[in-house]
Amino acid sequence: MTAADQNVTRDLRGQEDDAEAGAPRWLVAIVVVLGVAFLAMLALIIVKLIAGDGPSSTTAQEPAPVAVATNAEMDTASAAVAMRDFNIQRPEGAALVRAELAGRELLLHFRGADGSDILIVLNRMTGQENRVVVAP
Repeated sequence: MTAADQNVTRDLRGQEDDAEAGAPRWLVAIVVVLGVAFLAMLALIIVKLIAGDGPSSTTAQEPAPVAVATNAEMDTASAAVAMRDFNIQRPEGAALVRAELAGRELLLHFRGADGSDILIVLNRMTGQENRVVVAP
């Protein structure tokens, strides 16, 4: 046997077989169109970033004006909120559970020996005391 006789593949030079012709034209067209669309969107994003039309410029709001108080105004405000000392009588046999400060009011929560809850609300400006007793 010679080297020419041992070749098992056909010589297809000059001949085109339909099965090996390549990708269909419609597939090539879709790939080209999608590639052009991708490049166009990328260019649009770059132009928007350079122009400053990004999402931060559309959602940003101007900050609200801030009022600045002078020292004299601060002293007047401090005097208006001045507190006094108050004596609050703890209910007999009750233990303090919680104390909360909310604005001008102080809330004291006591739990009595019998399981009842006693709420005392004290106005720090006027000294007015309100009591609420919740039975067990």
